[in-house]
Amino acid sequence: MNGRARGQPESRSERLRRRLHLARRHARRLARRAAAARYRTIIVPLLDFQETEHPVDLACQIAVDRGARLFLVAPLVVENELPLNAHFPKQIPEQRARIELAGNIAESYGIRAHATIVRTRERALGHELAMLARDYRAELIIVGARPEMRHGFRSPFPPETLSILREAPCRVMLTTGPTSGNGAETGLGRVSPRVLTQLDD
Repeated sequence: MNGRARGQPESRSERLRRRLHLARRHARRLARRAAAARYRTIIVPLLDFQETEHPVDLACQIAVDRGARLFLVAPLVVENELPLNAHFPKQIPEQRARIELAGNIAESYGIRAHATIVRTRERALGHELAMLARDYRAELIIVGARPEMRHGFRSPFPPETLSILREAPCRVMLTTGPTSGNGAETGLGRVSPRVLTQLDD
């Protein structure tokens, strides 16, 4: 008799096979949804992660394929005890350098990206991006996640990322960058199905 008798608990190998099957089905669904979507405007917040370059690169691939506009947003997080218009002689040049780096990536794809620096509080970044997304009529926000999240979102999101996920009026794509081995071809670059996550509005 093949299979498991009714009422008999799953073995560890059966649970692993079932989880793998569900994970693969979910990855295929995400890939089809991403490939079929008509993204006309994409926003990439340039967060303070080492892997910022990959979200920009991924956004450029989508923009080239879809003919979409690309907006780069460099958030300048101002501490609560300081006014938003406080003088930042060091941080502003750093943000401009980050925009220049991201802009160079876009230019390598033949894309002229629009860029801006947004002053915000730590937990208000999502609200600021949400307003920009509505103003620009964006359909997608691509956010760089920390590298340790490559193996699943087990640790808490940073406040900036959590704020974006809560407030975004459109889909959000989280990515830590390409992985070697068991990634999934999505047509948007090689990304791990456990890293690529789209949250519907």
